Amino acid sequence: DLDAVVYQIIPPAVLAGRKRRLCYFVKGDQVLQFDLDEWKPLSGARNVSDMWPGLKDSQFAAATPAPPFPPVKARADFRITFVNDGEYEPEPYGSIRLDLKDGSHFRIWTQKNQGNSTPTRNSAAPSMNLPFTANDIAKVGFWVDEYDLTSGDDYLARGTKDFTGNGSYTVSSDDGHVTVDVTITPVT
Repeated sequence: DLDAVVYQIIPPAVLAGRKRRLCYFVKGDQVLQFDLDEWKPLSGARNVSDMWPGLKDSQFAAATPAPPFPPVKARADFRITFVNDGEYEPEPYGSIRLDLKDGSHFRIWTQKNQGNSTPTRNSAAPSMNLPFTANDIAKVGFWVDEYDLTSGDDYLARGTKDFTGNGSYTVSSDDGHVTVDVTITPVT
C-alpha cells in the first residue's frame, strides 16, 4: 500500500570504498529510508521535505496517499519473442499492451529507445497480476521497432490482434515480427 519506492546506490567513491544500497518507501507526505545492506530502517518515517529539502513547498511535500490498488482478478504470464530477420540479437523498443473493452490500455512490456545502449534481447517473459479478467480484453496491441545503428530503425510490429483467449498473437512487418504467448488464469 505504498505510493512510491525509490532505489539508490551510493557508489564506493563517495563512501571511501564501500558501496551502499538504500530504498525509500513513500506514502503520502511521509518517507522511510531503508538500508538494504543492513536490512533495517535508518530512521522512522519523516516528512518528504525533511528527507529531500529540494521538494519543500512542492506538491510532493503535501501529498495525500494514493487510493488503494484495484483488487487482483487474474494472473498473467507472457512470453514475448522478438525477431528481426537477418539479425541474431535485435534491440527492440516500444511497447506491447492489452486493449480493454472499456477503451483503456494495460501495458505488458515497454522499452525506451536508448540508441547505442538499447538492450539486445530475443525474448522477454513478464508475469503480473491484473485488475481485470481475460473477458475484459479486446485486443493485443503492438508498437515495436528495433534500433539499428547502420540502417536506421527497423519496424518489427505495429498493429493489433483481436484477443480470443490464451494463445499466441503475432504481428509481422517487412523487417521481422513479434509474438506474444498469453496465459491468463483467474484468481479465486
